[in-house]
Amino acid sequence: MTILGFFYWKPGLPHEKVMECLGRRLQYEEPEGANMLFEYWPSGVGERTPAVVAGYDMTDLGPMLEIELFWGEYFDITMLPAVSAEDGIKMGADIMQHIAAMT
Repeated sequence: MTILGFFYWKPGLPHEKVMECLGRRLQYEEPEGANMLFEYWPSGVGERTPAVVAGYDMTDLGPMLEIELFWGEYFDITMLPAVSAEDGIKMGADIMQHIAAMT
């Protein structure tokens, strides 16, 4: 399953903790069962701009919890399952057919 992770700096995180976090990132390896598809560090400021956006392919939800626990000291994290637009269109068509068949 594809999981999107949005990592927002904790409000009021001191500069020293940001530097500590960057140091941890240099040595970090994803947990088993989590294959990172991409990692971006968007530029921008404000509460609504994530510091990191990452995509993962996961075998189950265990790695998601491990990522949240590992990085939770620095970030408020939102992890969401996602489908591609192509798969979403197919799923939507199947759902519409199923609903039509029920009426």
